[in-house]
Amino acid sequence: MLHAVPIGGRGSDIDHVLIGPGGVFVLNTKTHPGGKIWAGRNAIRVNGFAVPYLRYSRHEAARAAKLHTGAVGFDVVVRPALVFLTGTLIPDVTIKQRPDDVLILDRRDVPKAFRRASTKLDVSAVQAIYDHSRRSTTWSFSKLTGHVERLAAASDRC
Repeated sequence: MLHAVPIGGRGSDIDHVLIGPGGVFVLNTKTHPGGKIWAGRNAIRVNGFAVPYLRYSRHEAARAAKLHTGAVGFDVVVRPALVFLTGTLIPDVTIKQRPDDVLILDRRDVPKAFRRASTKLDVSAVQAIYDHSRRSTTWSFSKLTGHVERLAAASDRC
């Protein structure tokens, strides 16, 4: 697991990147002490107010997938997860309908959610993705642009 991974050039970061046999996940942690969280298929509300967390999580996963794919040379699927921290022993997180593409978790769900993930990556793929994830150059869009340009130039020569 990697923490606070800087991405892009504007000071953005991904809270946590989890890489293992069950796949690659970007975890977006949200802290709302004493907050009431409501999650539906297309919306998240905190204390009754709509927040754009689903959109942000999807965007982070798409960016991470593009950058990892460019770095390792094979398709890397990245799944987003939202983890809510309410600062209470029993979090007040109501999930009415889970989004198909974003995991919604409270702190108690985290260990079991990833332990029960079915195997999607073999050991060599996990190692390649992890090795590249530790490099700051993997998270730069200039590297992705260079990779795409090299692929385009190679296809022009064919």
